[in-house]
Amino acid sequence: MKISITYCVPCNYLPQATSLAAKISKEFGIEPELIKGTNGVLMLSLTTSSFFPNTKLAASLMKRKFSVIYGSSKLIIASMM
Repeated sequence: MKISITYCVPCNYLPQATSLAAKISKEFGIEPELIKGTNGVLMLSLTTSSFFPNTKLAASLMKRKFSVIYGSSKLIIASMM
C-alpha cells in the first residue's frame, strides 16, 4: 500500500502533514509521500496493490485508525486503485 499526504502550502499545513506522516510511519511502518497542494487541502490518499485489493475496506480501516491518531475534521481520506 502506498500512502501520500497532500497538504496546502499557503495554509501552512506542512506541520500537520509532517506530524501525520510520522504517526503513519510509526503505526504502520509505511513512509508516506508528502505532496504540495493548495486550496486548503489536507488529504490522505491510499493506493493499494494486490496485497490489499479492497480499497473501500482499506480506506474505512485507515479512517477509523486515523480518527484516533489525528482527530481532525480537516483531513480527507481518499482511496485509489
